[in-house]
Amino acid sequence: MNNPIKQFEKNTNQKLKEFDGRIKTSFILIRQDLDEMQNTINAMRKYLKKKDKEHTATKKSDDKTREEFVKDVDEFTQNIKQLKKGLDAVRKLKREVVVRKDLAKIEERIKTLFRNDLEDYKYENKQLKVNQKELEKRIIALENGYVKTKKPSRFQILETLKSANKSKQEILNEDNIEEKMELSKIKDNMLNEKEI
Repeated sequence: MNNPIKQFEKNTNQKLKEFDGRIKTSFILIRQDLDEMQNTINAMRKYLKKKDKEHTATKKSDDKTREEFVKDVDEFTQNIKQLKKGLDAVRKLKREVVVRKDLAKIEERIKTLFRNDLEDYKYENKQLKVNQKELEKRIIALENGYVKTKKPSRFQILETLKSANKSKQEILNEDNIEEKMELSKIKDNMLNEKEI
């Protein structure tokens, strides 16, 4: 009886040892797997932290670039507005210069016309005084009883006055035509400026 019990104990001990060895081996393998998993997790954590830092840095860079872009767009818009104001001012100044230039031309033309009219008036006045003196001399001569030999005929006096009046009228007509042409040009320039 002792043999089967001993044999049983021996077999049981051997099985327990084998079982214990297997358990130890299993725990060692489990520990190795856990260590590998821990290393993998640590590596993943490091990788995720690195990626998170990169993402944060990229986001900050993008935000900074976006802010700079918005700032540049605002500055560009301001510059465009200032440029438009400047162009409007230049257009107004150009119109004003054109109008002043045209007004100066008109003023000069009027002065020239008045100067010419004044010269014509002085010339006619002088001629009338000469004729008046001539007529006074003739009247005095007639009152004294003799007739002057050199006297212009009435026809000659009238012809002289007609030619003087005619040339004056022609000059005035020419001046009026030029004046109308200048005013027409000024009007066209102003209309073109308004269209621009």
